Amino acid sequence: MLAFTWIESGLVAMLLVAAGLVVFLSVAADSSSDGKPVRRGRSWLAIFGWIGLVGVVAAAAASHRDPVTVRSAKAKWPEVRPHDRYVGSDTCRSCHPGQHQSWHDSWHRTMTQDATAENVIAPFDGRTLGPSNAQVKVYRDGDTFMMDLNIAPFAAGQGASPIRESFPVVLATGMHHEQQYWLKTQDDMPQLLPAPYSYLATTGQWIPRQASFLQPPDEYPFPLTKPGTWHETCIKCHATGGRLNASQIDRERQGFGAIDPTVMELGISCEACHGPGGDHVDANKNPLNRYANHLRGSDDTIINPAKLDHMRTSSICGSCHSIRMFKDFDQFTQYVKEGFEFRPGDDLFENGMEDLVQCSTPNLTEKFKKRLTNPDMQLDNWFWSDGMVRVSGRELTGMSQAPCFQNGEMSCLSCHQMHREHDDPRDPKQWANDQLAIDMHSDQACLQCHEDMRSEKVIAAHTKHAPGSAGSQCMNCHMSYTVTGLMKAIRSHMIDTPSVQTTLETGRPNACNQCHMDKSLAWTAGHLRDWYGYAVPDLDPQQKNLSLMADMAVRGNAGARAIAAWTLGWNQAQATSGKRWTVPFLTQLLRDPYDVVRFSAYRSLKTVPGFEEFQFEFMAETLTRDASADEALQRWETIVQQQDTAVDTDTPSAVLWKQDGAFDRQAFDELLQQRDDTPMQLLE
Repeated sequence: MLAFTWIESGLVAMLLVAAGLVVFLSVAADSSSDGKPVRRGRSWLAIFGWIGLVGVVAAAAASHRDPVTVRSAKAKWPEVRPHDRYVGSDTCRSCHPGQHQSWHDSWHRTMTQDATAENVIAPFDGRTLGPSNAQVKVYRDGDTFMMDLNIAPFAAGQGASPIRESFPVVLATGMHHEQQYWLKTQDDMPQLLPAPYSYLATTGQWIPRQASFLQPPDEYPFPLTKPGTWHETCIKCHATGGRLNASQIDRERQGFGAIDPTVMELGISCEACHGPGGDHVDANKNPLNRYANHLRGSDDTIINPAKLDHMRTSSICGSCHSIRMFKDFDQFTQYVKEGFEFRPGDDLFENGMEDLVQCSTPNLTEKFKKRLTNPDMQLDNWFWSDGMVRVSGRELTGMSQAPCFQNGEMSCLSCHQMHREHDDPRDPKQWANDQLAIDMHSDQACLQCHEDMRSEKVIAAHTKHAPGSAGSQCMNCHMSYTVTGLMKAIRSHMIDTPSVQTTLETGRPNACNQCHMDKSLAWTAGHLRDWYGYAVPDLDPQQKNLSLMADMAVRGNAGARAIAAWTLGWNQAQATSGKRWTVPFLTQLLRDPYDVVRFSAYRSLKTVPGFEEFQFEFMAETLTRDASADEALQRWETIVQQQDTAVDTDTPSAVLWKQDGAFDRQAFDELLQQRDDTPMQLLE
């Protein structure tokens, strides 16, 4: 029997949703004293078995229940039902067509959509996915997208009974990077089953849903899970005005049941940022009121995030883009019955049902450890050991620790914009990629406040790099790529300073070694000492002599290898450090047991001259992958023999090249034997 506490329910609910990503929970049903079902759960350790496209799957922990054959896709959940003065984005469009169009161009809109021909991006063309004992056929039946599951006994972790059922796809989550699908299992229950396969938009391929997350490899092609996840978890941030409307609360067992999920709108729409618009619509039916508001430059019947203080502005984004935890069971009860009380304009830091989880100090860490069942494992899944967030979609948690936020007025809108300017020369899709305002991908983002750094002379003196170079760019040094998510490395939103000591203590790469990826920690420590007076910490022989990025690629844990695999293909680092020498490390990463590591390594390998057209299936069988890795290594050896200079770095020994011009395979293999194979799962 699964046990699902209110604290853990709330933390999972808000922690593992944003940018297209949520948690798969296995939820069982018990009977209360009146015979009605009550949902319970179990500890975090049991819940976090496997991470799927939208979260963590605990299929093996739940008892098997055969799905019911579905014959109709007409009745859908959640029901779209106006409430709490929400009016919907179509109402907003009548007076704000320009803003509505820019929102429509954004990826926020596509966080959840009905599975229609306009919204589904994957080819449901009759192909069969998976091995012979766990097959999924994807096809269309008229206007309905279908998945047929043909699962043999004990395959996909579902138990002794086979599954041979057809399910209609009724919802699609995401569109930009990846699209996850939700299957309807029964006509009379508000439960949706997460589809076993999702579609990777960046490469145009079907993948098992868990393959896009950093998690321990599974013995199954995909782990099956139970219905209910979308309505109990994803509804909070992948829809607007989502509510469970639970009518039964069991305080003794701290569970809930009898849900009737509703939303105002699928996806993240206007009122997610501006608040319910009913009062605004009523007030502005009078043209005199509209004119008066125009003259006044404000309207107190609606929230304009741009006119709030930086704490409240950022709270709007952080209501999804953060790690949060319910304060107590009463707050959790209110949520499952009535939805979140937070509305745009509220201060997420001062009130509400939840606390913002931060672990930047020992006291904060201990505070939240007391409310977790397996704190060390859970905190390691979200934070580096010094409290810096290491997973994507939690930007406010990171930014709130930055001095620019704590001591200044930096907010999410300092760099990002939710509506594209009418004179923006960029294509709408380019703007939508990260919704940065014009020039906010450049130093201008920092120079808004740090005017004293605008002079090229000052920049050169501060960075010790030529103005305009990669090493002089503010974000490369202070917002480096130490966050993992969306099958790549992403810039941290915790603004910090490069430090070799921090790298030693946390395992997180510093900005210097991530750009100068062919250099050792000793090289970086020497420059930081000479330039800024930093003390040189004690280093072992490998830290003194071996490239940090090469070391992470070979000896690192799965999280370190994922960052190294991406970094080795980063164009700015390659321009500084070279490309050809990376091939032996990348071909080893093609053999990695973690799906995300292999995916990133392949994309990086294709940036190396001679490998642009190289083909590698990162989800193929192990023998096939290893054969492709062997082929890549042989191709590289042939290229090296044909070139006068074997490596394109001025420190060849740091990347295991011997004085005689040969690659030191023995040293490489010895390092590989030291690889950290501690299981890791990062909860995006």
